[in-house]
Amino acid sequence: MPYILLECLELANKIGSTKDAEWIMMKLQGYPTEGQRNIDTRNEPYKSAQYRVMQPFFRVAFGYPREIEEWPYRTFFYPKPVSQIIRTIRGARSAGVDEVLSTISISDHEDLSELAAKVGSPPGGKLRLFVKLSQFEGILDGLRARIATFLQQVA
Repeated sequence: MPYILLECLELANKIGSTKDAEWIMMKLQGYPTEGQRNIDTRNEPYKSAQYRVMQPFFRVAFGYPREIEEWPYRTFFYPKPVSQIIRTIRGARSAGVDEVLSTISISDHEDLSELAAKVGSPPGGKLRLFVKLSQFEGILDGLRARIATFLQQVA
């Protein structure tokens, strides 16, 4: 897909469409986040990339016998370059898993202190956050649709 984006970038530059060229560069290099934790997706350049909004969750076990629940966490905009998204998908598939695991520091997220207390995580500890692989694949689906729209517009 990065090769296709490079071809689209060349086409956008050829027809003088700086808006499309900027959009394509964000796909190749990632979206600017400038250290923002919560990106406002109502504004451009994020508004036209709603397919990059993900819903992670925590997996929590309670009681005896252990009953595992999935607790959703706030949605977030995934700003990484398309090449990293592809590597994530390939890595998960080769490992035979259908979700991607990340750890986040409780001290970096005030809203997690209550959850950390419920699951018995120590203050300043880390929590495991999961994202379904299908959400990463959804980013690629959204990107494919956006590329198709661009190509139809310039045809």
